[in-house]
Amino acid sequence: MCEHFVEPNKAKWKAFEFYCADDAELELPIFAERGKGRDEYIKRAEEYYAANDYKAAAVYTRSAYEAILKFFCAKHNVPVPYVSKPKDLKADQLWNAVKSYISGHQKVINKRTGDKEDYLDSKTISHVEKANRRILNPLSHSRPVPTYRREVQYAIAVVKKLYDRLQ
Repeated sequence: MCEHFVEPNKAKWKAFEFYCADDAELELPIFAERGKGRDEYIKRAEEYYAANDYKAAAVYTRSAYEAILKFFCAKHNVPVPYVSKPKDLKADQLWNAVKSYISGHQKVINKRTGDKEDYLDSKTISHVEKANRRILNPLSHSRPVPTYRREVQYAIAVVKKLYDRLQ
């Protein structure tokens, strides 16, 4: 993947993927624009789900989940455990940091309605934790994990709701 500036003042970036697609007879170079971050992961999860590739859909859902939590923690200066290598920061550590933060900051203004609302209600937290146990967390381990259509669909819906609530 590569990125380049699309504006002279370097305010906006575009991301591209460069890879070889295997054809029966030759390798074809592919250079394709791609979205970035949370939106892109959710979109790709839905595309793989629609193509009945539930394992890939679940992996992209997990990536979206982690990106959403990291974005929220960075945006709100949520304290997270220190690790010398960022890749060693686990999703459950981020999730626990987010839950701790929202317990002390219960209300947020809904940009669409202007009303004060909870970041996450107890039902949503319960759904996230269920998706975490069944789909999102098992994918981070090396043992084979069965991925089921309904569970992946559920996890995608939960992560999309989390994305909407943790802007």
